[in-house]
Formats: sequence, C-alpha cells, structure tokens
Amino acid sequence: MKFKYKFLILLLLLSAVVHAQDTTTFRYEITGTTDNDDYTIRYTDRYYSNGLFLKFHSALKDINEKNPKSLKKIFTIELGQMMFNPHSHDKNFLTDLDRPFAGVLYIKPSVTAITAKENVWQLGVQTGIMGPSAFGQQVQTWWHNAFNILSLHGWETQLNDEAFINATGSYNYHLFKKQKDNPWLDAYASAAVSLGNNLTNASVGLKLKIGSFEKAFQSVAWNSRIQKSKQLPAYRKNHEAYIYFEPQLTYQVYNAVLQGGLFKEDSAKGFFYTSTRPIVYQHNWGLLFAQNHWTIQFGYTFRTREAKHQIAIENYGTVRLGYRFR
Repeated sequence: MKFKYKFLILLLLLSAVVHAQDTTTFRYEITGTTDNDDYTIRYTDRYYSNGLFLKFHSALKDINEKNPKSLKKIFTIELGQMMFNPHSHDKNFLTDLDRPFAGVLYIKPSVTAITAKENVWQLGVQTGIMGPSAFGQQVQTWWHNAFNILSLHGWETQLNDEAFINATGSYNYHLFKKQKDNPWLDAYASAAVSLGNNLTNASVGLKLKIGSFEKAFQSVAWNSRIQKSKQLPAYRKNHEAYIYFEPQLTYQVYNAVLQGGLFKEDSAKGFFYTSTRPIVYQHNWGLLFAQNHWTIQFGYTFRTREAKHQIAIENYGTVRLGYRFR
C-alpha cells in the first residue's frame, strides 16, 4: 500500500477516535497563551512587549446546581514569562528611556471556585524571579531573529535579579441572576488584588459577553469546561462563541518592573527605573470559541501609561489555544 493511502487511513482513524471522544467529558485542560504587541501589526516592541504562558487545569470538584451552597473547584498551575521594554531601543536608547528593560519568570498555583449562582472566586500564589535570570533578553532576541524583526539595544541595562512572591485574589459577581435558558448577554462585576514584593495593586472592572456561552461553572470563560466525573454535563449549546469586553481600573502601589526590586538596590542604574502612575485604565476585547476538545481565543488590550515618564499608551494582542482531555 502506498504511503499516501496509509497516511489517509491514519487520518481517518484519528478523526474517528477524536469524534468518539467528543461525547465524553474532560477532566483536564492545557492552554498556551502568547501576548505580543507585534500582533497589532505596529511592530513597536515597547512596554509590555511579549508574554508566554502555559497552564494546566484540573477539575477537583463538580457542582450540584440544586444546592445553592455547592461549589465547583478547579486547580491551575501556570508557568509564565513576561518581557518589558522602554519606548525606544535603537542604538541611541540612552537618550530617551522612559521605563526599564525587565524580564519576569514565574510559576503560579491557583484555585478557582464557582458557585451555583455563578459567582467566581480565584486565589493564587505567584513566585519567581525578575531580572537577567528570567531570560527575557534571550527569549526576545530569539523571537526577533526568528521573525526577522529589528534588533533591540539596551538589555544590558535591565533591572537586577530579585526573587519575589505575590499573593493574588479576585472575586467576580454575576450581575444577571435571572437569565433565560438561552441568554446572549452576560455581565460580571469584578475586583482583584495582588500583594507582594513584585506587584502590589488593586483593580475593579466589568466583564461583558455577547454571543453563545454556557453557565459559569461549565464555561471557557473560567476554564471550567472540565469536570471530575464522567457524567455528561447539561450543556445548553454544543459550543461557545462570544465576543467579550472587559474595562478595568487599577490602583498601583508598587510595580517592580518599573521601580526596581523592593529589596535590592537599582538606583546605581540612574534613570533606568521610574515611578508609577497611581491610576491605570485598560480594556480587553476579543473573541472566544470552544467546542469539545478545543479552545481558541483572539484578543486585544489597550492600556494607559503605567509609568510616570512613559511617553505613550500601550496595546498588544493575545492568542490562546487550549486542549481538553481525560
């Protein structure tokens, strides 16, 4: 049998296996996310320039909708890396820096709890390192070489190494309590806080959705299209596809990627660190789609100036891909 026919038969068999699994439920999900301002097709490479995130989600406890005190619980472990640049990074970068070069590498375990009334709690601990040991320079250099983007100058001035730990928490209150069986609009009021030597802030905002979506305890919005038992969920639709819009105000107390390490001295680097603006506004919007095994997301973020001397606003794109399995 020729190779191409063997290959075709293999594809058909794999398709049959995947289709057979579509009627089952999934307990685990792996998601990969990339943020980059290059996705806006402006190629500015400034401020929050690049982020790479890998998450593993596991369903710990299923919900009983008939019990108002019941909770669905999901455990998540996240590995992330973020890179930050000033406005300018050509050979004359020393004359017009408006924020430091910085890299962040971290791991974050967290738990999401969703109530029968669709309110959502999230608690986590983020620990890692900021500085040269986060490999921000190496990854960004590779990215620019791989996609033939202009070289960056100035990483030798990046902030010093400092290990950090942040406690994080958020609460999302479901505003539409009496929805019909097939809603097309949903909204949450949200509040979040981070406390630690890398990032201390508090934020409030809204999360709005328009389209086809599930209840919070089985929705892609909260990575909750997974469950512990093999019992089929009572999905209202066979897929989710919706547009989201999320405005947010943040009050900054401390931001190490702007101000330098809390416990290590960066002042020897002169103006390569700066102070924060206390209030920052941002909004995210985009499209989320989920069906059976797969999740895909395309998003855009706009953010006002975070640093006191920051020259411009910032914006970046997000691409996320997820796969569910048992």
